[in-house]
Amino acid sequence: MNKTPAHLSGLYSTPKFPLPKGQKSAGAYLRTLCLAGLARRVKAAPPQYLTQLDRELYCFARQGWEDFLLITWGLVKHLRERGVIAGPGRASAASSLVLFALGITEPDPLKHGLLFERFIYLNRRIPPELHFDLSPGGRNMAVAYLRNKYGDACVLPVAVCNTLFRQRSFALAGRALGLSRENSGRNIITTIPEEAIARHGIARLNLFERELLEVLNRTERAIKEKKDQTFSLKKIPLDDKKTFAMLANGKTDGLSQFKSVLMREYLKMLKPETINDLAAIISLYRPGPIASGLLDVFIDARHGQSSVKSPHPLVEKQLAETYGILVYQEQVMQIAKTLAGFTPEMANELRREMGKRGDGVKDFRLKFIAGCSRNGMAAAEASAIFAYIADYAGYGFNKAHALCCALTEYRAAYLKANYGAYYAKLAARQ
Repeated sequence: MNKTPAHLSGLYSTPKFPLPKGQKSAGAYLRTLCLAGLARRVKAAPPQYLTQLDRELYCFARQGWEDFLLITWGLVKHLRERGVIAGPGRASAASSLVLFALGITEPDPLKHGLLFERFIYLNRRIPPELHFDLSPGGRNMAVAYLRNKYGDACVLPVAVCNTLFRQRSFALAGRALGLSRENSGRNIITTIPEEAIARHGIARLNLFERELLEVLNRTERAIKEKKDQTFSLKKIPLDDKKTFAMLANGKTDGLSQFKSVLMREYLKMLKPETINDLAAIISLYRPGPIASGLLDVFIDARHGQSSVKSPHPLVEKQLAETYGILVYQEQVMQIAKTLAGFTPEMANELRREMGKRGDGVKDFRLKFIAGCSRNGMAAAEASAIFAYIADYAGYGFNKAHALCCALTEYRAAYLKANYGAYYAKLAARQ
């Protein structure tokens, strides 16, 4: 296709996606792709899927993201056709049903209780931004594709250079001592401050390269060639007893996020049985939750030994998947929506303030109590609930990101447990 010059899409600097013949607008073409993709991925989708899809498409249209999403869809399609492996998702992008329908992310957000407003919401004006994990070599191929299709003037490699404050420094030190959340690499160099990128409305794709994705790909290909032509990592059972037994016994050599000595001990104590268990331990295996004892509390709760009491039945319902322990930021948001009638936007702002323990928490406390009171709850009870979630919210993790990490690690563990010889040979080369 011919190169397309840069233009301003709404408030943001995004190239125009070249539409196929017969397509009149980016929004209409995006909806067509989403409907086709959703039909492939969810058989006989319930009505709430179409409702959510249209809600998201409306939000993306208001935000000026339509061309950006089509560009991203075209990029991922191009990379996959050339053998580059894209991970199941990263950060909060997996919360979007649109991205799921486009095949950009893997987890079904409605099935897993992910919240779209954790990713983006209607009244928050931010430049388009997505994060991806790619197999090695994928980043250079992505940049070459974008430059060829949209022109050099539309593609600028940028960097994120962070100033480390004390809390962050301790977190990184903990990671270096074996508390690593994931093994990823950034290609980043620029002198433009991050806030300037947002201020100028520059759309951004953050591309990370992970060796593990190439190991999974090569192991899958080896199994297809030598053992089972129908084998596919995307079709493996997510409740494989052999895999979870291996993890519960701490036999995790060669598994990037599960191989440290301390993580092995926690896995042996937790004895995970589901993908949700893996997502939770990935979320809690950080310096803060470990030092505070929250990870130990979660493990006790997993085995029915928790001393933590829920302050309200509706809170208990929202925390059921994590055994009554608040683990995810999305749980904070859902509690605020359910009990206090917060809008999605308000719930997300509450999550942000609690996460950074900002001064705005006091104002949200009053709003939370007022909202609960309108729903018939006593002010004292509402105040106790707010205090309960505030105690844990500072340790909350992004559920969408944790789920994607868990899926990748589970696939590696499945190969190690069921096709050990194939996996070990390729994992040793990392």
